[in-house]
Amino acid sequence: MRDEQPERGNHQQPEEVNDEQLERVNQEDRLERMNDEQSEQVNRGDQSKRMSYEQSEQGNHEQLVNPTNTEQVVIVKQTENNGMAIAALILGIFSVFLAWIPLIPYVTAILAIVFGFLGMKVQIQKTLGIIGIILGGATFILKIGFWILFILGIAAELSY
Repeated sequence: MRDEQPERGNHQQPEEVNDEQLERVNQEDRLERMNDEQSEQVNRGDQSKRMSYEQSEQGNHEQLVNPTNTEQVVIVKQTENNGMAIAALILGIFSVFLAWIPLIPYVTAILAIVFGFLGMKVQIQKTLGIIGIILGGATFILKIGFWILFILGIAAELSY
């Protein structure tokens, strides 16, 4: 008696599908069927059976409601952010408010300018990056101007 091993060929094992994947596929099929029904109703001009979108209170998702059917499909909208632009804005604001501290505003102003330019590469929230650059630059100019006036004041005092 010898142990027989299964033949090794080009046969592939069927891919296992878990419950989440199956549910996702079922939801996608239901949504597709509902969209097909909606497009058919629009083509027929049947206004009374059209699906309507209801905006939620938070405004971050819509519910597709079919008045003839009790199913509801929730469509979640992903909001996109520009982290670099937001960081530039926050650092620029910190730079302005902390301008009276000796060294910290230099660091935050330079970082605000750098993050602002990096944030401007993305079209989303580009204005925040621009504001961060302006605030960082204004703080940097303010600090440099302070030191120029300080040195001129010392030089004027020494010349008397």
